[in-house]
Amino acid sequence: MKLFLSTFLAVLLLQCQSHVKSEIDPTSKAIDTLNPIIIANTDSIVFDFDQFKIQKNQLGEIKIGMTISEAESHFNGLEKKTVDPFCFGFDGGGLAYLYSVNSDPVFGLIPKRDNDTVLCIIAAHEKLRTTNGLNPTVFVRELLKEYPQMMIELDVMNMWNFFEDETNEWRFVFDQVQNEDIDYGTDIETPKKPTDLSMQSNWITIY
Repeated sequence: MKLFLSTFLAVLLLQCQSHVKSEIDPTSKAIDTLNPIIIANTDSIVFDFDQFKIQKNQLGEIKIGMTISEAESHFNGLEKKTVDPFCFGFDGGGLAYLYSVNSDPVFGLIPKRDNDTVLCIIAAHEKLRTTNGLNPTVFVRELLKEYPQMMIELDVMNMWNFFEDETNEWRFVFDQVQNEDIDYGTDIETPKKPTDLSMQSNWITIY
């Protein structure tokens, strides 16, 4: 499963890079390394996932409303890559930043288009946890245990499903749709009870 999700994210990023090829100069957007912490005698980077709890409006000490530089002061040891916010369902231009450990995406920061204030945070790694014990790659059947009344909604612009935890302001994004959501003879924007319990989320948007 971990290999599948890593492959999925890699394909997603390739698609995003293709989407903005004419807008972003690839020679000026090389991956930066933020003071990597190296385990002795290996090439692996140490990252303490426990310090980055998914909370309301924040991931660890990274909070909505910080500048990118303020957010980056709360972590190190991650690879940084510039991507298009379109990858995560945000259109209208601008840039987003994806941070990875040993090439595995951990989280992303999406700033407002006109400045570098963090608009939302993308939690992507399976080792991250919400305050109620869920991770960004949770299955619908597991979500139902925590949210028995949950409803699945369709993002028409991106053609994927999502579940909204309005209390904590988290959005669990599934880069797929349930079969009945594609029935254009019905109101496709009306929230529905989940029917595919094996659907697995791809990330959590913290807003």
